[in-house]
Amino acid sequence: MKKTVLFTAGVTFAAAILTAIIIYFIIAFASPVSVAELWNDVGAYSLSVKYYERQYEKTGDEGDLLTLCLKTDEYEDAKKASFYLEILTGKENFNALCESEDEKVSLAVSAYDYYYGKYAVAEYYRVGINAAISVAVRSQDNGYTRYNPYYVLLNDGKIGLTESDREVLIAAAEEYVSSFPIEEQDGIRQEMGL
Repeated sequence: MKKTVLFTAGVTFAAAILTAIIIYFIIAFASPVSVAELWNDVGAYSLSVKYYERQYEKTGDEGDLLTLCLKTDEYEDAKKASFYLEILTGKENFNALCESEDEKVSLAVSAYDYYYGKYAVAEYYRVGINAAISVAVRSQDNGYTRYNPYYVLLNDGKIGLTESDREVLIAAAEEYVSSFPIEEQDGIRQEMGL
């Protein structure tokens, strides 16, 4: 009798676990964003990014791309961040997407600057300083803003630029600053920390 009860309990437990696993995979297939949010909430960021990526690949929706780019870590997963940020910043309606994001949340940094800054950092980690500067140059179409990619690269302590990379970046930033009217250049240099 004791063996029968233990056997029944074991089978019931195994069936419950198997059912939970099957339900998880059904939800992961049908709605990857739900699983992504679950993993994000428990702090498993790499798993959450994997499911945000699946959601974007499934739908191709720009909102899913924005979320994916927001969640990717430009420091730890520079290759993935760079790949999706290049897609995002290359969209013809990128400026409109950023304006829409700015209307939703009021922050000191615009969505345009945030995504380009993140992209520049990812390129620095993936390829090097010249690729990061190339991203910064691409972002100049939006005029001067305080939190431009040059500023992010120069002032983000987490990046840890080498001295030679810092010199190359400062030279590129100086060239960028020189494109503005002379009366504005000193103020821009001061804001950027040059």
